Amino acid sequence: MTITLQDIVNEIRNLKADLNTKIDGVKEDISDLGSKLSNKVSELEARVNRIETDNAELKTRLLQAERKLKSRNLIFYGLRENENEDKRDLLKTVSAIISNELKVNFQSIEIIDLYRLGKKTIKPRPVLVALLSGFLRDDVNL
Repeated sequence: MTITLQDIVNEIRNLKADLNTKIDGVKEDISDLGSKLSNKVSELEARVNRIETDNAELKTRLLQAERKLKSRNLIFYGLRENENEDKRDLLKTVSAIISNELKVNFQSIEIIDLYRLGKKTIKPRPVLVALLSGFLRDDVNL
């Protein structure tokens, strides 16, 4: 069996056609992958935008909640600080000041929390008093 030049040319043409078919298939695959990737990127961008919007809304709500809580706070300055002071001692002192000195009708259950602010120093630290409602705070501020 002899191979002629025409046989070689035909074989090359067949190989070229096969190669072109495979290249076209690869191009389609790449195009499909590009489209899928583009769609996925668009979905992820939309998701990130939604998350950023939700995050901004949550930050706003958190700030509003913090402001509302802070609006119920009182800060007392110059209250003597004892060495082994605990919250009960502090509660008694603050309750006495509000009731006796500020003449506000008050019960200690209206205090949610109280504590000294800052690090311990030579001077007495301020006392933050978190109240149950803003009404009592307004009465004390009068």
